[in-house]
Amino acid sequence: MSIDLVMDLGSENVKIYKCGEGLVFNEPAIALVDRTADKLLLGETGYKAKKIAAETLERYTPVHPIKNAVITDQEVAELMLCDFLEKINVRPTMKERLRIIALTACGLTFSDRKVFAGILKNIGASRVYIVDGLFALYSYSEVSRGFFVDVGGAVANVAYITEGGIVSGCHANIAGNAMNEEICNMVHSKYALSIGGRAAERLKLSSGGLEPNIKQKFPVSGKDIVTGELRSAEIAGSDIRSCIVVTLDKLVLLINSMLFSLPEKDYNFICKNGIFLSGGTARLLALPEYLAERLKLKICVVKDCEEAAVTGAARFYEEKGLLSDFTV
Repeated sequence: MSIDLVMDLGSENVKIYKCGEGLVFNEPAIALVDRTADKLLLGETGYKAKKIAAETLERYTPVHPIKNAVITDQEVAELMLCDFLEKINVRPTMKERLRIIALTACGLTFSDRKVFAGILKNIGASRVYIVDGLFALYSYSEVSRGFFVDVGGAVANVAYITEGGIVSGCHANIAGNAMNEEICNMVHSKYALSIGGRAAERLKLSSGGLEPNIKQKFPVSGKDIVTGELRSAEIAGSDIRSCIVVTLDKLVLLINSMLFSLPEKDYNFICKNGIFLSGGTARLLALPEYLAERLKLKICVVKDCEEAAVTGAARFYEEKGLLSDFTV
C-alpha cells in the first residue's frame, strides 16, 4: 500500500494534493521557531504562524524556509513540512510507502533539487520525484505544446514546452510579492506612511488591480514615517495600479526575451495559439487583458489556475515509467 502525494513547493504557499482525495492542504510556507533552547523548537506553521507573526512575538521568530522558490533554511523547512504532513494525517509506517512528487520552480539547479529531495526523504518519503511545476501544468492542459506563464506569490515561471519536455524556461522574482513591495515603497514615499506586505496585498486586491481609469481611493493604516504614530491614509487607485504595472512590465520583458529566442516556427506557433496563464496572481482583475495588450498575443487563463499544476502532476502516478525520469 502506498500514499501518493503531490507537494507544490515553488511559491508562497505549500499545496498538497493526495491521490484519491484531491487538494487537501494549502497554507503559507512560514513557521515560528524558538532558537533559544539547545534544540530548535517549532511553534505554529502555516496560516496560524502568519497570523501570529503579524503580532508582537517574544519567544518565537517567524521564518520563511522556502524563499523565492529555493530552500533557505533546511532545518526549519524539514520541521515545517513534517508538520504539514501531520495536519493531513499522513504518518508513513512500515506497511505504507510514501511517494511524493515535489513541484518546484522552473530552471532550478540540480543542487537545489537535491536539497528538496533530501528534506522530503528525511520526513519519511520512500520515493521523491522533482518536477518543474510548469511541466505538470502542461500535463494538465492536455496540449501537444505551448508557452506557459505561472504568476504566483513569490515567483513567476515562464517556459515553452513540447512533448519532448521543456525547451526553454526560467523563473524570476517578479510576481505578487514584488507588486506588494512596490506598493509599500510608493505609500512610504508619496504618503509618508509605512505599511507591511499584508496591507499592500489588501490594497492590491481591493483596488481593482489593473482596471483602467481607477478614480476611487482606498483606506490603509500604518505608521507615520516622521512621528512613528499610527494613522490612516486614502491611497489613490491609480497609484496602486502604477505599482502593479512596474512589476508586470518586467514580466513582459522576460516573456518577450524568451519568445524572441525561440526558433521562428515555434514563435509563429505561439503567435497563433497564444499563451497559457496560471497562478494565484492570475486572478488579479484585468491582468489577462493587460498582458494581451502589452504582448499583442492571446492570453488563455488555465481553468482552476491555482490547482492545475498539482492536479496535472497527480496524473504522472498513472503513467508507468514516466516518474523514473524525475527521480532525484
